[in-house]
Amino acid sequence: MADSDWLAALFEENRHHLRAVAYRLLGSMTDADDAVQETWLRLTGADTSEVENLGGWLTTVVARVSLNMLRARRYRHEEPVGDSWPGAAEMAARNGAVTGSGGAGPVSRARRRVRGAPSPDRAADLPRQREVATAFLAASRGGDLSALLELLDSDVTLTADAGAVPSGKPALLHGADMVAKGAVLASGRADQSQLALVDGVVGIVFAPAGRLQIVLALAVTPERKINAIDVIADPDRLRRLRLAVLPD
Repeated sequence: MADSDWLAALFEENRHHLRAVAYRLLGSMTDADDAVQETWLRLTGADTSEVENLGGWLTTVVARVSLNMLRARRYRHEEPVGDSWPGAAEMAARNGAVTGSGGAGPVSRARRRVRGAPSPDRAADLPRQREVATAFLAASRGGDLSALLELLDSDVTLTADAGAVPSGKPALLHGADMVAKGAVLASGRADQSQLALVDGVVGIVFAPAGRLQIVLALAVTPERKINAIDVIADPDRLRRLRLAVLPD
C-alpha cells in the first residue's frame, strides 16, 4: 500500500473521533466537518515520518483548528445555529449540554439564539477557560500564592483520587487558602505541566517524558474564577479521558 493510501486509511479510521472532538468545541456539525477537512489538508502537507502516535497527532491538530475557528467566530461575533448528527446528542449530554426533557439540543440552542438568551455551549467559554488556566499554571509554577488566591473562588473545592495522593486515599480540600497552598506545594510538578483539552474543556496535564501521570480538570465561573478542581491520577480514569495538548 502506498504511503498516501495508508494515510488516507488511517485518517478514515479516526474521522469519527475527530468529528466528535471538533463538534464538542464548535457546537456545529458543519463547522466540525470543516475542521476535519482542514486537518486532512494539514496531514497531507506535513512530514509525519517521526510521529509515533498519529491518532494523537490528528486529535491535537483538529483541536487547534477548532480553537482557531472559535477565535475567528468571536471576532466576527458569529454563533453556530446548531445541527445534529448521529451520536451528537449523546456527546452533548455527557458534557452537560442536555439535561433530560428540558435539555438544550441543537434546535433549542438555535431558538435561544433567536430569542437572545445565552447559549449553554461550552465551546464559547474556551477562550475564557484558557485564559484562567494559563494564569493558574503560571502562578503555580512561580509559587505565587497571592496570584493563586486571586484566581480561586473563595468556596473552591479540590478533589483528588487515590492515585494522586501519597497516602493512597482520596482527598478533599476546601477554600481558596487551602487549595492555593496545595498548588504552591506542587509548583515543581507545574514546571512540567501544560494546557490541554480535557473532555472538551481546558485543563492541565502532567506528563513528564511523554508519560501521562496526572490531569487537572478545572471548572471556571463566568467571573473568571476557578471553583472546582478534579485531580485525576487513577489509570482507569486517565484512560477514559479525551485529551488534546494545546499549543503554547
